[in-house]
Amino acid sequence: MESTPIEELSDGRFFTVYVHKIIPSIIPPLEDVKQRVINSWMAEQKQIKNFLETQTLLSDIKSNQTDLKTLNPVSKTLSSIDTAPFGLSQTALDTFFSANEGEIKLATTSDGIVIGYIKSINIEPANSIDTATLKEAKTNIALQSRQDLMSSYVVHLEQERGTQINHELLAQNYGPTDE
Repeated sequence: MESTPIEELSDGRFFTVYVHKIIPSIIPPLEDVKQRVINSWMAEQKQIKNFLETQTLLSDIKSNQTDLKTLNPVSKTLSSIDTAPFGLSQTALDTFFSANEGEIKLATTSDGIVIGYIKSINIEPANSIDTATLKEAKTNIALQSRQDLMSSYVVHLEQERGTQINHELLAQNYGPTDE
C-alpha cells in the first residue's frame, strides 16, 4: 500500500509505481495442485467442445439445415423487468432484448450456453405501465446514459490523445467503483 516517488522519463512523461499487495513467489508442490489443474483443464475442454457444438448448431439453424422446433426448445416469454431465467446474467439477457424479431442469439451462462430465438417483440403502451416501474426505468436510463457518456469520453481520450487512465490512483483517492 505504498507508492514510489514520481519519476520523469526522458520524453517528459511521469510515472510512479503503486504496490497493492506483495505475494511471495512460492510455487506449491505439484501434488498439491495437480487435481485442481486437471479438473480445471477438463472443465475448460468441455466448455470449448460445448461452444463449438453450439456454434455448429447455430450455423445449421441459420442455414435452415436444422429446424429449431425439432430441438424441443423451452418457450419463455420475457419482460425487461423480469429476473433473468436459465442462469443468464442481466448482460446476457440484454443480448436477447437488443435482438430483432426472428433473430437467433447466443448467451453463455455458468451452466452452459443458451440459444434464444426472438419469436416476437411486444412493447406495452406507456399508459399500461405502473408509475413506480416507469419512474424506476427512467432513473435507470438516466444513470446508464451518464455512464455511457463518460465511457465514450474516456475512450475518446484514450484513442485520440493517447491518454491512459490510472484507475488504481483514482480508486485510491476516490474509492473503488462498482464496476
